[in-house]
Amino acid sequence: MGRTIEKLFRAPYGVPNALQEVEEGLWITDQITDRVALVEIAEPSEYGVTKLIRDIPSESSNTSGMAWDGNSLWLAANGNGSLWRPVRDTDAEKGLGDILEIDPQTGATRNRYPVPGGGGVHGMECDPFDAGYLWITTLKSQTLSKVRV
Repeated sequence: MGRTIEKLFRAPYGVPNALQEVEEGLWITDQITDRVALVEIAEPSEYGVTKLIRDIPSESSNTSGMAWDGNSLWLAANGNGSLWRPVRDTDAEKGLGDILEIDPQTGATRNRYPVPGGGGVHGMECDPFDAGYLWITTLKSQTLSKVRV
């Protein structure tokens, strides 16, 4: 049985690498610029895009993973961004990763935590049953970790 992939709309960034649906729309993070966009979930315009609700900067780097707890966005920074751009002071260290809690209105970093065991993350989710915890894929140790934040 074959599967069909349907293109719904064009992302506002060139390298989208994290998605999170919320009541207001869909958050999309760019892996190169580490900017985060909130877009409408709607039919795309004649240009193939949906309405941009908000676009915010972040201190994340090489972002790959995002979660929403109803108050904050959580971004997974997978080391520095040296493959894509000049390294910033706020980038995670090469070979290590950070989890950033950011303000969804401004992009300001509220908290920053190291990835358990270091390395990258390629998925995370807020625990829907146990508030204050994130589930994080830790690639270096190839584990799924439940982390109190």
